[in-house]
Amino acid sequence: MQRPRKKLRRAVNSCGECRRRKIRCDLNITSSEICSNCASRNVTCESWQDHDETTESNDPSLLARLERVEKLLDGLTPTDDPSLTERTPLHSGSVTTPIAGDDNPPVISLFDNAIFRRHERVTPSHGTEESSNSTHSPTDATSEKVRLTLVSLLPCQEDADLVAASTNGWALRQVLYTDSAAFDIAAVSREKAVVVARTLLYLAVCLQQLPPAYDWSKFRFKCSACTVLHKYLSTVADLVTCKDDLACTMEGVECLLLQSIFYINDGNLRRAWLAGRRALNIAQFLGIQKRFLRVVRQIDSEKKNKASIILWLKIVMVDRYLALVLGFPSGVGEDCFGEEEDLLKPVEDLHDVFERRLSIVSGMISQRNSKDLPPSYTTTLDIDEQLDKLAKDMPQTWFSIPSFSTAQGSSADIKDFEMMMNQIWFFQLTQMLHLPFMLRAFTESRYEYSKITCINASREMLLRYLALRATDYTQLHARVVDFATVIAAVVLILNRVGTGRNASKDDSNRTEDDTSLVRRVLESMRIVGRGERDILARQGAELMEALLAIDADGTGVRPRRDIRLTVPFIGTVTISGARAADVTEVQPTRSQLQPPLYTQPEQQMALGWSASNPAPHNLSFEQATIVDPSWFPPVEAWDLDNFNYDSTAQNPYSFWNISG
Repeated sequence: MQRPRKKLRRAVNSCGECRRRKIRCDLNITSSEICSNCASRNVTCESWQDHDETTESNDPSLLARLERVEKLLDGLTPTDDPSLTERTPLHSGSVTTPIAGDDNPPVISLFDNAIFRRHERVTPSHGTEESSNSTHSPTDATSEKVRLTLVSLLPCQEDADLVAASTNGWALRQVLYTDSAAFDIAAVSREKAVVVARTLLYLAVCLQQLPPAYDWSKFRFKCSACTVLHKYLSTVADLVTCKDDLACTMEGVECLLLQSIFYINDGNLRRAWLAGRRALNIAQFLGIQKRFLRVVRQIDSEKKNKASIILWLKIVMVDRYLALVLGFPSGVGEDCFGEEEDLLKPVEDLHDVFERRLSIVSGMISQRNSKDLPPSYTTTLDIDEQLDKLAKDMPQTWFSIPSFSTAQGSSADIKDFEMMMNQIWFFQLTQMLHLPFMLRAFTESRYEYSKITCINASREMLLRYLALRATDYTQLHARVVDFATVIAAVVLILNRVGTGRNASKDDSNRTEDDTSLVRRVLESMRIVGRGERDILARQGAELMEALLAIDADGTGVRPRRDIRLTVPFIGTVTISGARAADVTEVQPTRSQLQPPLYTQPEQQMALGWSASNPAPHNLSFEQATIVDPSWFPPVEAWDLDNFNYDSTAQNPYSFWNISG
């Protein structure tokens, strides 16, 4: 039944088009059969009673607009076409997309038993094989675009072979998972995006560790070395390591570890810590620590899980080293390598046992430094006992300085270099452990043991620095070794200045030997500092020259003005001609024993000598006071890694300062 027409309140004599447009119609006013509005628009003019409402949609422009809207809606609605379904991306990059990780957390795994199950037991069949194959479908267009962007940065095979043959970064082969050190560019270009990114980062580390005088024009790169390195690092960081779905893979963890190693070698320790800590967290998320324990306890001997041991060990070592140097807490607890009996089990040889035990000791020192109360000397001696036990547990020849072979990059050289770096780390930990109390030994004799131990460790570090530089491997972990060497040299020089002229004959002979050793290191560091990017070596050489210039002739003449030097782990050292009687001794607080890494010096602890034992110079160590222990510097303030040497500045020998 047709609905009756709506009654009008008054007579309407408009045409249908004018009525639809709701405009005044002059159909009855004019004598023409068409109103002026319809005539101007060239449309049919008819009475509204005869006008069919269905014709309203016959406007060509309106129909065209509706057709375009329908096409857009068809593109947004899901389709049942199987060919389109196969191209659906596995990881769309959405923040709501689940990320694959460890599927067996301890609490949930309790439900995997004979009664309760979380997963259905499916017998292998043709259907499951098809399902498995569909799971590993090709990547979507966005992932392919990322992969192609990374592939476009790969060098030609000739350049890759030249990098592999010329770099000093051959020792990094032991760090990487599987055989990713091979530069087969054609094979890598067919891999997924995260594998290409890993190759780019390894290339960046190898390019970074080319000899300082290497001729860059041998390569076919169209830009400078710094530009190439920046492009590699920034592209991988923007497209891979900052994306959770790509970073949360074994290859993604390797990328983060390589990033951290690159920043360590570049002297950018805070960026290295950020990348290393992210690698550590993702490794825990993927359950790599559990795989490590399964292999150590001989529960699992799968080759892939054995490779996880190397990755987990290197990640923890990087985190422990950077946490101690920067004054941050460790990212994992002391059980990161299992129980004590697990710690003593060699997986391959004694090298991994030694590295694991060093990592544990490094974490103990970081924990001591981060306590609210001043570092206890009893705690220091307990940690020292752990180091002493570690040294005694190793073979008698363990601490002999290795002699490198003439074949660069051989497996024997890799082992020798690994041994050398572990020895340097051992003595560096010993030095860092006793350094706060070594500074107090000038006024308090009960800390004499710390002073002697710290000085002996510093000597051993300098001897290994000279042995390492004699091999011409100047770029292998260059900034790490340079940093440790500068601190060791400063310790020996300060001991020489602080001992004074009234020392015993034996002490005088030892200090003279130490001075000769420091001068040899100084000459070697000057040569290393000729490289464009070896800024720390140049600043370290300047620092040692300034300290060695004090009383160089042995006359005991005081300097004309105070010399102020800011040294990591020691603080701001003021060397002046004042007598010890003119200096007030202040008992150190906890913050005074910490490395002043990100605060301004606010309190002084003077370390002098008694009035009856005049010394040619007085040492004053300014240490930082942290008013609020919970305060943490913002990331924007972390400018510690920019070494801008200015000889005209008030304190030209100050480096690694940060304003809080």
